[in-house]
Amino acid sequence: MVEQPILLSTDPSSITARRIEDLFAHGLCQCVVLGTLIRYLGRWHWVCEITTHFVVQATVLAGIASLYLFLRRYRRMALVAGLLSMVNAMEWVPYYTSISLENVAYIEGESLEVVSVNVYSRNRQSDELYRWLKAVQADVVFISEVDPWWADQIESWKADWPHQVIKSRSDNFGLALISRLRISHSLFFNLDGAIPAVECQVESTGGDWTIVGLHPLPPSGAANSRIRDQQLHTAAEYIRTLPPPRVVLGDYNSTSSSPVFQDFIAATGLRDSRYGFGWQPTWPAKSSLLRIPIDHCLVEPGTRVLDRSVGPDIGSDHFPVRAHLVYPP
Repeated sequence: MVEQPILLSTDPSSITARRIEDLFAHGLCQCVVLGTLIRYLGRWHWVCEITTHFVVQATVLAGIASLYLFLRRYRRMALVAGLLSMVNAMEWVPYYTSISLENVAYIEGESLEVVSVNVYSRNRQSDELYRWLKAVQADVVFISEVDPWWADQIESWKADWPHQVIKSRSDNFGLALISRLRISHSLFFNLDGAIPAVECQVESTGGDWTIVGLHPLPPSGAANSRIRDQQLHTAAEYIRTLPPPRVVLGDYNSTSSSPVFQDFIAATGLRDSRYGFGWQPTWPAKSSLLRIPIDHCLVEPGTRVLDRSVGPDIGSDHFPVRAHLVYPP
């Protein structure tokens, strides 16, 4: 049985208008259904996988569609759109739910303030980043898209972060990891496609931390998507062999609602530091409507995340992320 609003007129123009509205309502409902279902095909096609990243936007659009259909008296279609809005919301609302953690007593120096930032290789506002890192008293900073110009800027910060490992490149895949604390071991290792990643052991009074920084390819096309997926798989296989507590930072070019990211979490055994602190989207910096969380900080189970937030505009197309961590003895 087809839903229709109550007919108030037999005028031909009114009947035509109602038929057009019927078609629009059915098309709108079908778009909500297809837009939700396509996300569940992300494991099988790269275009579908890209749609998984925009789950908040899908929630809002389905909610707007449901409200419109309800007001226009398409009640059953409004119910369908409303339920699908709730299905989409289940992907991201849990990040706003506080996690109950026991109080952890720790002395100054046992906690770790970490930052991950994609500086955007063409960005030349290094002072903006430097001032913010000083303000948040970052202990360890992972930086991606480090070209030779950025490498020079970072090296000039040695008075504040004396321990540095830098691998600059002329493309968008140079890396740096800098620390106030001593780096006892560092290693650059290649992901698929000769894209570098970095692993360091950082000493603190409470023990060593294993810090890993990643920046895989963006999924811009079928070939790059396959490489990005394999890079995350390769990185996960390596990370699972490293000693705890592990912290994995970087621009993953993937969000937590992607099956690729979920496979990465499962393979490493890490957890997302955002739980209890919200969705925290970081890219693109210039568009709040399209912004999604592709910059991450994953931590060892048992690590207490005392605070987690997105940083300010530093001239990049990404916002930085910071997390204040403590690992109980």
